[in-house]
Amino acid sequence: NTKFGTGSIRTGIGDTAQYLGVKGDSFPAFGTGDFTIEAFVKYNDGTSSNFYDTRPAGVQGLYPSVYVNSNKFKYYTNSADRITGETKTINRWYHVAVVRYNSETKLYVDGRQEGATYADTNNYLTATDRPILGNRNTTGFDGFVDEMRITLGQARYTANFTPMTAASGNKSPG
Repeated sequence: NTKFGTGSIRTGIGDTAQYLGVKGDSFPAFGTGDFTIEAFVKYNDGTSSNFYDTRPAGVQGLYPSVYVNSNKFKYYTNSADRITGETKTINRWYHVAVVRYNSETKLYVDGRQEGATYADTNNYLTATDRPILGNRNTTGFDGFVDEMRITLGQARYTANFTPMTAASGNKSPG
């Protein structure tokens, strides 16, 4: 099941968690600068689970995470939901983007801002062996992630936009 091309990441199937993670040293921290986290996401279960998580296991703090709960996409950091989107339906592809630009973070779903803008001057951290796509718990994110792109130092979207309509391919950032 893919949005584009011949493959996507399938997570959370069966009685063991399936996820994709960074091995070894930490992924570069987001720090205080602009960033974009985006992907096409299709979930099969709207209960609470992360599909992008930089938190170390069992630790809260200044780690950006994006998840679905009660069929709503949410941006979570520093032990709280900071942005909550509108109710969605399962088994449908959505383009989800979390973007920080000039100390304001926004959640976009299918190119349209959802929820309130979060005043965001956090100095974001990343833990060793993170980020992960999916969830390490046996009740992890049950769905697909395609065209995941993380951009440090650049807010790719600052207003409503039209999501890409084809695979991005292996292009250099920009």
